[in-house]
Amino acid sequence: MKTSLSQRRIYIRFLSLVLVAASSTASLFAGGPLQNCRPGEPYRWPDGGRQIPIAVDPGPLGPLSNSEARSQLQTALDTWGAVPSATSFFAVPDELPEDITVDNFATYFGTAAQDGISPVIFDDTGEIFDQLFGEGSGILGFAGSEWFSLADCEILEGFAIFNGRALADGDEALDIMVHEMGHFQNLAHTVVNGQLVLGDTSGPSQVDVFPVPPLGGTIETMYPLYFGPVAGIASPHRDDVASLSTLYPTADFLAGSGAISGRVQGPNGTTPLTGVNVIARNLEDPFGDAVSAISSDATDDFSPGAPEVGKYRLTGLTAGADYALFVDELIAGTFSTPPLSPLPGLEEFYNGDAESTDDATDDRFEFTPLAPPPGATLEGVDIAFNAQPVGTLDLGDDASRQIFLPYEVPFCGERYDSLWINSNGNLTFERASPDGSPSVVELLAGPPRIAALWTDLNPSAGGAVTWEAETHGLRVRYHQVPADSSEAGAQNSFEIWLDRWLGATVLTYGDIAASDGIVGASCGERRTSGFERESNLRRHGGLNLNGLWWEAATFENFETADNDLAGSTLKILPRFAPFRDRFEINDRLNRAQPVHLPFASDRSFSYTDLAPAGEDVDFFRFRTRPDDIVAAEVVRSSLDTRLGLFDADTGERLFQDDDGGDGQLSRLLFSFPTARHLALAVTTGDDPAFEGQGVPRRGARYTLQIAAYRGDPIAAGDDTSTEVPFPAFSFPFAGNSWDSVFVNSNGNLTFGEGSSRRNEGATELLTGPPRIAPLWDDFDARSGLVLAEPVGHHALRIHFLSVPEFASREPNYFTIELRRSGRIAMAWLATARRDALVGFSPGGGAPDPGTTNLSRRRFHRGETVYEVFPRGEGEDFDLFYSWRVFRP
Repeated sequence: MKTSLSQRRIYIRFLSLVLVAASSTASLFAGGPLQNCRPGEPYRWPDGGRQIPIAVDPGPLGPLSNSEARSQLQTALDTWGAVPSATSFFAVPDELPEDITVDNFATYFGTAAQDGISPVIFDDTGEIFDQLFGEGSGILGFAGSEWFSLADCEILEGFAIFNGRALADGDEALDIMVHEMGHFQNLAHTVVNGQLVLGDTSGPSQVDVFPVPPLGGTIETMYPLYFGPVAGIASPHRDDVASLSTLYPTADFLAGSGAISGRVQGPNGTTPLTGVNVIARNLEDPFGDAVSAISSDATDDFSPGAPEVGKYRLTGLTAGADYALFVDELIAGTFSTPPLSPLPGLEEFYNGDAESTDDATDDRFEFTPLAPPPGATLEGVDIAFNAQPVGTLDLGDDASRQIFLPYEVPFCGERYDSLWINSNGNLTFERASPDGSPSVVELLAGPPRIAALWTDLNPSAGGAVTWEAETHGLRVRYHQVPADSSEAGAQNSFEIWLDRWLGATVLTYGDIAASDGIVGASCGERRTSGFERESNLRRHGGLNLNGLWWEAATFENFETADNDLAGSTLKILPRFAPFRDRFEINDRLNRAQPVHLPFASDRSFSYTDLAPAGEDVDFFRFRTRPDDIVAAEVVRSSLDTRLGLFDADTGERLFQDDDGGDGQLSRLLFSFPTARHLALAVTTGDDPAFEGQGVPRRGARYTLQIAAYRGDPIAAGDDTSTEVPFPAFSFPFAGNSWDSVFVNSNGNLTFGEGSSRRNEGATELLTGPPRIAPLWDDFDARSGLVLAEPVGHHALRIHFLSVPEFASREPNYFTIELRRSGRIAMAWLATARRDALVGFSPGGGAPDPGTTNLSRRRFHRGETVYEVFPRGEGEDFDLFYSWRVFRP
């Protein structure tokens, strides 16, 4: 039985974008296959791509009638089918049952389930493109695959959409159709000759080793930018033919052509590099017979040590011909294989036995010709960048530079021989982070990071950033670097020392002009829970994380005028040992770990992960009461997760969910009329049997939350109010006794009248109706659940379950209890709001006492008490997994 994986919610990643202007950003894909099933194995249409099915729109396409558009489409299909070394070709097209417009395209594109249709849509007016990408995007078309069989690595359904408004004529339509139907077959963009139009050289930078001919007709079909019909992309070139034939090869292609493979390495000769374009040019026909590949394009796992990282493979080469091989920077377009820019050294040729990292022995402009034999691969053709000078970095504004170390340094249970120095005052591992707008969310959900002063710095405006790999560790200095937001002459000086054996970090500060920024260390998206709280680092002199298996970040977020770093020294020891899931071994139902509700896997000093992802399954068992309403949700993870609910006694699987939560995360809401003994399983999205049979890949942490509630559902939606009576008592508040309360979907309660106000703020709180706000924000309760629970004759509880902000799917869980004595209690589990207000007021023009830091104590009194978490700073909300009591 085939297992299907829907890409519906992430389809934007896989869309091919061909733009009108050659200088515009284009593709979301790189050379090689568009999408990989598992490392080294791409997705393919079944049976060698023979008889690929499509269904065509019966409507017109801009300047073309339907018959003209279908004629050009058929020519495009025949063009690919005529490639003699590939088995792939298209079936006679079926016809869609209706003209596809902006009003009905969602019926055929981005469907929630397989429908057996691979649509080719003619967007006659361009309104579909306006809705997907914004008005006037200039995008001519996009195509890709939508449904797959993970077990067989087969494409089950695809799609293509063409923009009639943006097409000039039939010739242009044909070009775009050939290109997009290449993507339909899972071909990615390639970069061989196209960059020459943009000013690139025909060999390593600064030198046109091969005389550049007129470029008309020499640009590859799958180049990411469109230069018009003069480019001749309607006829696939050698690179395009090689890409198609590699996916769908004939026996003659495999036997008659040659290949070259190897790794691209950094200037230390050990670090494999992702995102470097490798080009081979036939010395006899350097532009007509040239093939390219991007390092790591055969995998989606770019982590250190992953098996395909740094690898490239060039296929379809003329057997016995002499080729020059060189590395080239990708200068235009964005790619699913992230391009490495800038390169860690100057572009260079492969130089045979002289290939090294030493400029003195490896002249980057000299090459050793390579002649691949028929039906075989020249393996181990590794090319390493020549070493870069140590010292001052040429860092611009919002820039990053990868540096390579002669040894490995430990950080967060991993070992690294390279890292990125970012101009904005921080170091990152695994990938660059040039962002000059720091946030706690990005600190926790980004790459592993050491932030000495992550703020908007600009080394190009003054000062210097230097580095040195000393015997005992790495030293990075930011010397008199100005902040973009500082007054002229205001500078920042600080130093990062990273010990090569323990990973100990010492941050030493001189003069600091920046008034805000983030300081600390984070193990990044694979290891943080997303609910770490900030610390006062100066007070504690840093925080030792080693030995605490659940700790993954320590930081302080300085706001305006509270930066006290100048002249100080902080010592941070990020954990040395790998993280440990304390619930293991729980990979089978009979090993399910018992938990008590409410349960959150990142609380109580715990840590949960799927490692390796695809092979690990975690089971947790618990008991529920009759009529409990249970919410089980993976509220944080960088993985694509799946939840399964089982009867813990019989083993029967009751429910499962793949993408019902935020993005690729999972959620189950359920209730049983009787008490139950249940087990919840967490696995990856490609393991529907919960047997650890998914695609093996790098593991990551997840935060699982399970909570049981009582009560009756309230009809809550977007900006709605529902009046709820108190159970046999009146509630004293704002000088009155109230028999009912209005539950507003935007996370607050009002008295006397409902309130649909979604824009929270102190002014609205003080001037509006009497209000109690456990978490006032612009929520959309249509995808969550709101419950009213009478507690005997003395209290009323209102529960908000998995309610997201408007236009978001990130969950928020919180509860408020109103007691007949007038006491108010609030409790929060996982939250994900961008901004919020928490507190209460009698309203009607009440005096403003000013904001209160609610996290400093659990009990608060007053006529009006509140805290505002403004947008941009709402990530500082620190009340999750806590409770507060108020007595007006």
